[in-house]
Amino acid sequence: STDALSAISTASRDNESITQEVTTTIPDTEDTRLLLRWGAHVEEELKSGHGGLGVSLDFADDNAQLVLAADAIVDVFDPVQYNGVDLGLTERLTLSLNAGFSQLLSESTTLTVGYGLTGQIGHIHTPWNSVPLTGGGRVGDLFPPSRLRNAVSVRLAQAIPESRTFFQAGYRFYIDDYGAIAHSAEGQVTQYVTDDTWLRVGYRYHSQGAPYFFATELPASTWLRTYRTADSDLAALELHEVSASLRYFYERRGQPSDRDGYVELGYLHYGRSNGLEIHMGTIGFQTAFW
Repeated sequence: STDALSAISTASRDNESITQEVTTTIPDTEDTRLLLRWGAHVEEELKSGHGGLGVSLDFADDNAQLVLAADAIVDVFDPVQYNGVDLGLTERLTLSLNAGFSQLLSESTTLTVGYGLTGQIGHIHTPWNSVPLTGGGRVGDLFPPSRLRNAVSVRLAQAIPESRTFFQAGYRFYIDDYGAIAHSAEGQVTQYVTDDTWLRVGYRYHSQGAPYFFATELPASTWLRTYRTADSDLAALELHEVSASLRYFYERRGQPSDRDGYVELGYLHYGRSNGLEIHMGTIGFQTAFW
């Protein structure tokens, strides 16, 4: 939330927002589809609009699929500073190009490889963050005016129909022109315990390096135009995440579908090496009206 000066002050405990998301698939040929996506998001201090265009291609007797997409996001927000100063509205533009390739390796095994290139310009840093100065005082974060990010991912999915067991494993590599490099690995097992109930457990490990301008403290004589951040989310760290969920399907729409009706209970434990630890419980449901 862009109106949150501090999690401790509970500035964003209540935050009203609304989002509209529209996706459209247009068949072009038997093996080709055009993909359209657009929408908007509004909350207290943020207005955002986005749109995208893509194409999906099936080949190799429908055993492989290639998806190419381009997306743009425009954010307009109020950059309230760490000391409460309001500098008026500012904006950020994000452009991304993404490619995904999926291959059916067997009747029960799928391999997916993805690549994403993302560029950002405008007000990139979080406005209310600040860096301590030696001898007292603080100075607000300042990022370069642009950012280029690269991410490569691979995912393997395996089904065992006889026992109704499903495995997923994935890895993601990230690098950007700020000097940050990250590695993420995760695994997930889903097991049906009855015809309409499954149990899912997962684990994720993530490690990352800090951008070249990260600092937990700066000299009092620091030039105001020096790039800087002390954001704990951007520090060099490791994290471990463990999750579990139990889902009951009370309504089926044939094959597994995003229109199935279900209720779900979940738990997640998230802990990282720079001191943040989260225990989270969730209750969710889904239903289709037509």
